Amino acid sequence: MALEGLNGGACNDFLIVNNPFAAPAPISKDFCAPITIRFTPTSVGTKQCTLRIVSDDPDTPVVTRPVTGTLPAPQLSVPASISYLPEVIQSVGACTTTKAWPVANTGACPVEVTAASVTTLASDYSLVGLPGTPISVKPGQQLGQGDLGSSFGPTVLARQRAGVLSVTWKNDPILGTTTTSTTAVCGEGVRTGARVLVTINGTPAPTGSVERLQLARISGNKNSRIVDTVSVAKDLPLTTVPASGACTGFQYHREYGTVANPLMLMPGSYRVTITAVVNGKRQNKTVAFDVSTCDFNPTVVVNF
Repeated sequence: MALEGLNGGACNDFLIVNNPFAAPAPISKDFCAPITIRFTPTSVGTKQCTLRIVSDDPDTPVVTRPVTGTLPAPQLSVPASISYLPEVIQSVGACTTTKAWPVANTGACPVEVTAASVTTLASDYSLVGLPGTPISVKPGQQLGQGDLGSSFGPTVLARQRAGVLSVTWKNDPILGTTTTSTTAVCGEGVRTGARVLVTINGTPAPTGSVERLQLARISGNKNSRIVDTVSVAKDLPLTTVPASGACTGFQYHREYGTVANPLMLMPGSYRVTITAVVNGKRQNKTVAFDVSTCDFNPTVVVNF
């Protein structure tokens, strides 16, 4: 019997380490001759070759067997997007919001991360907890061991501050080729303030039903609490800001400290009184809320 070798397919990735039949040799019917084949992949993926054995067996003089080996492709996952609640701009205060950025190895082999950075709008976004690169991330683990995050500190008053986080990693450890995965991020740049939405039975009140809004700041001294009128608005339309990419959409009837109404609310306690037409009748309702330093309340809801 003779072991002719490997042929066909990706045979450069396979090597017969020990060949007991490098020269034709007999083998008894009750004997097993082990053959060792080493798989050294030249790229990721599944490779296949054919082992060919020739003997003087009159029935099957040639026996072929498939030889298969697989090097799994590295897998690195990142979230498609991260959305932030409105944050106060830096000219008002050193205000930031940090959210986790889970960069995870979801494959079966280690992944080498070569770089990670903010590639769009680095003036407003930064990475925290980023380890030095290049670095190997084991299967089932995250870059930075779960401590990696992105911080949002807007520099201008704007409805949508859209940025991009990028991580570059080797998608083929043999060839050394790399790919870049990205996460879209978005937040709103505001001043200290609030956003008011009037609802009727949980549904946003339609345009024409909210007749009047009075916002008052409640200040205090040793002897009494004083209510000072801050703002009065009439005939408030329902405004819809649509979602765009990582930027979430929302609705409101009145807002303070935004690009649409830059009037900033000082830190303190407030109450808002709404006059609305509900089921043909004019009704009033008051809701209280607080605004602190580096604070914007996006969900002041007055429900009738």
